[in-house]
Parts: sequence; C-alpha cells; structure tokens
Amino acid sequence: MTLVGIGINNRTNRAAISAADEREYRKWRREMVLRQGSEALETVLLASDTLSDVLTGYSYSGKTLDDFVDTIYECERKLDAIGATLDMLDAHAVAKACGEIKIQMMDALDPAREVWSLREARKMPIDDRPLETYVGILYRFRDQLSHVVNAELHRQAQSDERTTG
Repeated sequence: MTLVGIGINNRTNRAAISAADEREYRKWRREMVLRQGSEALETVLLASDTLSDVLTGYSYSGKTLDDFVDTIYECERKLDAIGATLDMLDAHAVAKACGEIKIQMMDALDPAREVWSLREARKMPIDDRPLETYVGILYRFRDQLSHVVNAELHRQAQSDERTTG
C-alpha cells in the first residue's frame, strides 16, 4: 500500500514539475520576444535617424559616408540576428516585419548616398524626395513593428491561457 502511494506521489510531483517548467519556459519566451522586439525598435530608430540625418544635412561634422554606411549595415546585421531569434521563438510575424524593414532600409542606401554626395559637392537643388520617402517608410514600419510585437505578446498570452486552463 505504501509503495502505491509513493508511486502516485512521484507521478503527481513529476506532473507538477513539468507544468512549472512549461510555465517558466512560456514566461521566458514572452520576455525574450519583448526584449528582441525592443531591440529591433531601437535598431530601426537608429537606421531611421541616420537616414534622416543625411536627409536634413544634420550631424555631418566629423562623419564620413563610410561611417553612415557602416551604421546602416550594422543595423541590417542586428535585424538579421533579431529576426532569426524571433523565428526560433515562434514569433514569425515579428521576424517577418524585421525582414521587411531591413529590405526598405537597404533600398534607402542608394538615394542616401546620392544625397550625401550632392551635399558634399554643394550641388543645388538636391532632389531628396526618394530618400525622404524611405525615411517616412521606415518611421511607419517602426510604428507597425511596435503593433506587431504587441500582437505577438497578446497571441502568446492567449495561447498560454488556453493550454493552462
């Protein structure tokens, strides 16, 4: 009789440990999605601000075109890593949004280079409308990314509620 009670207790304990592990994993996953989403938003803001600086001619002192391009490529690499991490965390919509932002950001490089070169050569007037369009797109994508991250966190919370009870 005692052995049967010990066996039942062991099964109950294993089930409780497994449920606690699952809850901790889900909590960790939500925290990681939030952290990665925040980092993606910061990265997009840096890229947007960098392109906006080129557009407005602000903060050129001491910076070269290579510095500007390096910043954009660094943002691209960060978004790649963030997107891969988000895919592993089953946050595919957020990862997809990061990829779309990265494409727009890289497409903005050529118009930005042209505006930079024309400003340095002091050629006027400068047609900065293409770059201005990309800067606007990136700011809109940043706002969209914020909504996608929130939706993903909400989706995960709902999924957790359904599976826990």
